[in-house]
Amino acid sequence: MKKIIEVVADDLSTEQMREKYPESARLSVSFKDGSDVQGFCGEAYGMPGRPMSDEDLKGKFADCLSFAGHTLSSSQRYAEELLCSNGKPSVRNILDIVTEIWKSPCSDAMEGKYASA
Repeated sequence: MKKIIEVVADDLSTEQMREKYPESARLSVSFKDGSDVQGFCGEAYGMPGRPMSDEDLKGKFADCLSFAGHTLSSSQRYAEELLCSNGKPSVRNILDIVTEIWKSPCSDAMEGKYASA
């Protein structure tokens, strides 16, 4: 039987902690044998104090585009172009990429979804 208990930690909710760690989380996992494991994350990966590497950012970008129906190769190409691997992209190039991305395989379904809103 799975048992999950969520508790808001008072010590993480103080003004000082919210200012220092606005998106902090503490996790504690207790096992049937009585052992437990705890962890604390003061700032999520990708936040200004813990920026993502270019490779991780490209991976996240590719995952998002894959979810939208793009191939891995096209996602990687877009990421390379947008992250300025070979210099600064022009505004025209950025707009062309965004237009291509918007024409994803699932864009018709998305347009239908938003058209009824």
